[in-house]
Amino acid sequence: MSKEIFGMEVSELVFLGKGVEGRVFLTPNGDALKAYSKTGLCRREYKVLKKLEGNKYFPRILKCKGRFMLREHIKGIPIKEYIQQNGISKKLALNLIEFAEEFERLEIRLDGLGRHVFIQADESIKVVDPRRKRNCMYKSLLITLKREDVLEQFLKILEEERPDLKIKWSKFIAQLAKYY
Repeated sequence: MSKEIFGMEVSELVFLGKGVEGRVFLTPNGDALKAYSKTGLCRREYKVLKKLEGNKYFPRILKCKGRFMLREHIKGIPIKEYIQQNGISKKLALNLIEFAEEFERLEIRLDGLGRHVFIQADESIKVVDPRRKRNCMYKSLLITLKREDVLEQFLKILEEERPDLKIKWSKFIAQLAKYY
């Protein structure tokens, strides 16, 4: 007996990975199917993505029912791996600055920046698992850049291109000095 989800045979799905909330599969037509461990987790993420519909940083929802969500598959490399392989370019730094500003504007936080932010081939940014969290995007971003040893490069670009933000982010930069 075969099992179907959204009209697709489960046996045709390709396992991509798992996280705290569930498992993700690639569908035959190139979309991502996320199977959540609990219906409430699916519903919560659906509400966040629905609110952000049309935003360039987030995947489009195609279908959602019960504990399953079919959505756009996000390609790319997690930010930590990308920086380890490629370093940080001026273009990526500027994209990250714009990304952080957009999160502040939307009043959205992100848990696990290093695992959930993907860098595309053109250095644009996509988020795979948005959540409402209390973590400040600037702080999370700066911590990730510090851990990957590109913070000084990033801050130089920030100071040259957006000196207004260097001042705004200075309290987070000062906090980093205490802990790292």
